[in-house]
Amino acid sequence: MNGLGSAFFRRPAVGIVASLALRSFQIAMLFVMEVVLARRLGIVGYGLFSYAMAWVLLFALAQLGLAQLALRETARSLEVGDFAAL
Repeated sequence: MNGLGSAFFRRPAVGIVASLALRSFQIAMLFVMEVVLARRLGIVGYGLFSYAMAWVLLFALAQLGLAQLALRETARSLEVGDFAAL
Protein backbone atom coordinates (compact mmCIF):
# COMPACT_ATOMS: atom_id res chain seq x y z
CA MET A 1 0.00 0.00 0.00
CA ASN A 2 2.82 2.36 -0.75
CA GLY A 3 1.18 4.71 -3.21
CA LEU A 4 -2.18 3.01 -3.51
CA GLY A 5 -3.53 4.13 -0.14
CA SER A 6 -2.66 7.76 -0.62
CA ALA A 7 -4.12 7.84 -4.15
CA PHE A 8 -7.23 6.05 -2.91
CA PHE A 9 -7.97 8.80 -0.39
CA ARG A 10 -6.58 11.76 -2.33
CA ARG A 11 -9.06 11.76 -5.23
CA PRO A 12 -12.20 11.85 -3.07
CA ALA A 13 -10.60 14.45 -0.82
CA VAL A 14 -9.87 16.72 -3.79
CA GLY A 15 -13.45 16.26 -5.00
CA ILE A 16 -14.87 17.10 -1.57
CA VAL A 17 -12.73 20.21 -1.25
CA ALA A 18 -13.64 21.35 -4.76
CA SER A 19 -17.33 20.77 -4.07
CA LEU A 20 -17.17 22.74 -0.83
CA ALA A 21 -15.29 25.56 -2.55
CA LEU A 22 -17.85 25.76 -5.35
CA ARG A 23 -20.75 25.71 -2.89
CA SER A 24 -19.11 28.45 -0.81
CA PHE A 25 -18.62 30.54 -3.95
CA GLN A 26 -22.26 30.01 -4.92
CA ILE A 27 -23.48 31.12 -1.49
CA ALA A 28 -21.24 34.19 -1.59
CA MET A 29 -22.48 35.16 -5.05
CA LEU A 30 -26.11 34.73 -3.98
CA PHE A 31 -25.47 37.02 -1.01
CA VAL A 32 -23.84 39.65 -3.23
CA MET A 33 -26.71 39.40 -5.71
CA GLU A 34 -29.28 39.91 -2.96
CA VAL A 35 -27.45 42.96 -1.62
CA VAL A 36 -27.14 44.49 -5.10
CA LEU A 37 -30.80 43.81 -5.88
CA ALA A 38 -31.92 45.30 -2.58
CA ARG A 39 -29.89 48.45 -3.15
CA ARG A 40 -30.92 48.87 -6.81
CA LEU A 41 -34.62 48.07 -6.46
CA GLY A 42 -35.28 49.93 -3.24
CA ILE A 43 -37.57 48.89 -0.42
CA VAL A 44 -40.79 48.46 -2.41
CA GLY A 45 -39.15 46.94 -5.48
CA TYR A 46 -37.17 44.42 -3.46
CA GLY A 47 -40.27 43.57 -1.46
CA LEU A 48 -42.16 42.83 -4.67
CA PHE A 49 -39.24 40.81 -5.98
CA SER A 50 -39.11 38.76 -2.77
CA TYR A 51 -42.87 38.23 -2.86
CA ALA A 52 -42.71 36.97 -6.46
CA MET A 53 -39.77 34.69 -5.70
CA ALA A 54 -41.62 33.22 -2.73
CA TRP A 55 -44.54 32.30 -5.01
CA VAL A 56 -42.19 30.83 -7.62
CA LEU A 57 -40.53 28.69 -4.94
CA LEU A 58 -43.90 27.62 -3.58
CA PHE A 59 -45.09 26.50 -7.03
CA ALA A 60 -41.78 24.75 -7.70
CA LEU A 61 -42.05 22.82 -4.43
CA ALA A 62 -45.69 21.97 -5.12
CA GLN A 63 -44.63 20.17 -8.30
CA LEU A 64 -42.13 17.87 -6.62
CA GLY A 65 -42.97 14.34 -7.65
CA LEU A 66 -45.73 15.34 -10.06
CA ALA A 67 -43.81 14.15 -13.15
CA GLN A 68 -43.01 10.81 -11.51
CA LEU A 69 -46.65 10.38 -10.47
CA ALA A 70 -47.89 11.08 -14.00
CA LEU A 71 -45.38 8.65 -15.48
CA ARG A 72 -46.25 5.89 -12.99
CA GLU A 73 -50.00 6.30 -13.45
CA THR A 74 -49.70 6.40 -17.23
CA ALA A 75 -47.65 3.20 -17.25
CA ARG A 76 -50.12 1.53 -14.86
CA SER A 77 -53.10 2.55 -17.01
CA LEU A 78 -51.43 1.27 -20.18
CA GLU A 79 -50.56 -2.05 -18.50
CA VAL A 80 -54.08 -2.59 -17.21
CA GLY A 81 -55.65 -1.34 -20.44
CA ASP A 82 -57.57 1.44 -18.71
CA PHE A 83 -57.38 3.96 -21.54
CA ALA A 84 -60.14 6.10 -20.05
CA ALA A 85 -57.81 7.01 -17.18
CA LEU A 86 -55.32 8.49 -19.64
